Amino acid sequence: MEPIEPNPPSAIAEAIVDQSLGKRVAKGAAWMVLKRLAFKGIGLISTLILVRLLAPDAFGLAAIASTAYDALNAVSDLSFALALVKMKEPTRAQYDTAWTLTLLRGFAIGGLIYLSAPWIAEVMREPRLVNITRVMALYPIIWGFENIGLIDFQRDLRFDRLFVYDVLGKVAGFVVVVPAALILHNAWAVVLGTIAPKIVQVPASYIMHPYRPGISFKAGGELLSFSKWLFATNILSLANNYLITILIGRIGGAASVGLFRTAEQIGILPVSEVAAPIRGPMYAGYAKVMNDRDRLCRHVVDGLSLTLMIITPLSIGIMLVAKLIEQVALGAEWAGAAVFIQVCAFYALFEGISEFTHNLYVVKDRQRRFVAIMTLTVVIRVVLVVWAGFTYGVLWAAIMFALTSFFGSVIWFGQLTVMIHLSVRRVLAAVWRIVMATAIMSAGVFYFLSTWPYGATMPGRIAELILAIALGGVLYIGPLLGLWVLCGRPAGPEDHAAKAIPQLLARLGMGAEKPVIAG
Repeated sequence: MEPIEPNPPSAIAEAIVDQSLGKRVAKGAAWMVLKRLAFKGIGLISTLILVRLLAPDAFGLAAIASTAYDALNAVSDLSFALALVKMKEPTRAQYDTAWTLTLLRGFAIGGLIYLSAPWIAEVMREPRLVNITRVMALYPIIWGFENIGLIDFQRDLRFDRLFVYDVLGKVAGFVVVVPAALILHNAWAVVLGTIAPKIVQVPASYIMHPYRPGISFKAGGELLSFSKWLFATNILSLANNYLITILIGRIGGAASVGLFRTAEQIGILPVSEVAAPIRGPMYAGYAKVMNDRDRLCRHVVDGLSLTLMIITPLSIGIMLVAKLIEQVALGAEWAGAAVFIQVCAFYALFEGISEFTHNLYVVKDRQRRFVAIMTLTVVIRVVLVVWAGFTYGVLWAAIMFALTSFFGSVIWFGQLTVMIHLSVRRVLAAVWRIVMATAIMSAGVFYFLSTWPYGATMPGRIAELILAIALGGVLYIGPLLGLWVLCGRPAGPEDHAAKAIPQLLARLGMGAEKPVIAG
C-alpha cells in the first residue's frame, strides 16, 4: 500500500486563509445587512412622524429638488472606491488623486444644480424651488470633502466601522429633521434633514481614520481609465432603471406608476435589503484572491450559494402571499397590486443573480465585456418591454420586464462561468439543496393557502398570512438542513449558518453553558 502523503504546507495555509477570508466576508455582509435594517427602521419612524407634521407638498418639493442631484450623481459616478479596493497596494498618489477628483466632481455637480435652479422652478411652475434647489446644491459639495481613507475599511473588510459611520449619518438626519419639522412645518425641514448627515459625517470621517488627503492629479489617467467603462454603465443603468416608470406613466398614468412603485418596494425587499448590501464585502473578498482562479471560483460559489440561500425562499414566499399582502397591508384602495408584487419579486430575484456577477467583471478587468453585455441586455429589454406595453398594456410591460431579467441572468452568469472557467456542475452541486428546499416550501405553502377556510374576514387573512410565513420558514429550513446533513455536511452556506447561529445566541446570552469538568 502506498503511503498517504500529507497535504503540502501551502495547501493547508491557503485553506486557513480562505476560511478566515470567508468568515470576514460573511461578517462584513452581516454588518451591511444590519445597516440596511437600521436604515429602514430609522426611516420608517421618521416617515411616520413627518407625515403628521408636514403637508404632502413639502415632501414633493424636496423630492423634486433632489432629482437633479440624483441624475447628475448617477451619470457622473466614477466609482474610484472600486478601483482602490481592487488594487493590491494603492499608493498615496492614487488615494490623493481619487480624493481630488471626487472633490472636483462634487463642486461640478453642486454648481450645475445651483445654476439650473431657476430653470427647474420654471419647468415645474413652482417658484419656491429656486432657493430650495440652491441649498440642496451644498450636499454634493460637502460630500466631496469626505476622507478617502475610509476606503481602507472596505479593503480590510472592517464593515463594522462603516456601519457606525453610515448609521451616524442616518441618526444625524433624524435628529435634525424632526425638530425642524416641528418648528418650520414646510419643505425646509426635509432639506435640512437631507444635508445634516453629511455635515456630521465628513468631520467624523477624519476622526475615524488618520489619513489626511492632499491635492494631487498624478494618478488621474490610471483612475479615469478604470472608471471610463463604469461611466458607460451608469448611462445604461439610468435608462434601465427609469424605463418601466416612464412607460407605465405614459400608458397608464400616475395612478399606475404609484401602484407599480409601491408593489415594487415590497417585491424587491429580499434583494434590496439582503443581496445588495452584501455585494460590497464580497467584492472586497474577491479582490484579495483575484489572481488565483481556483480560490476565486471557490469564493464565487460560496457567495452565490449564500445569496441564493437567503433571497430565493424570501422572493418566492412574497410571490405566494402577494394577495394577502395586498389585502392586509395595503387595503382596498390598492386592489390589483398583488400581481405587480409577484412580478416584481420574480424580477428582483433574477436581477439579484445578474448583479451578483457584476463585481466579478470589475475584479477581472473585463469592463469592456461588462459594458457589451449590459448594452445587449438593456437593448433587448427596452425593445420587448416597449412592444409589450403598447401592444398589451401596463401589466404585460411589467411581465416582460421580469422575463427579461431571467434571460439576462442567464447571459450574465453564462459569460461569467466562461470568463473565470467556473464549472456549471460545481455551481449546481452547491445550490441544488436550496432549490429542493424552496420547492418543498412552495408546495406546502401553496397547499395551505388553497385550503385555509377563514380568508373571508380580515382577522382570518391576518392569521393566514402569519401562519403562511411561519409554515414557509419551517418547510424551508427543515428540508435544507436535512439535505445538508444527509450529504455529509459539506462546506457551504448551511455550514456558515450552522456555525454562526450558536455564536450569535451565545453573544445574546442564550447559548448553552459549557459543562464544568471537575478537576
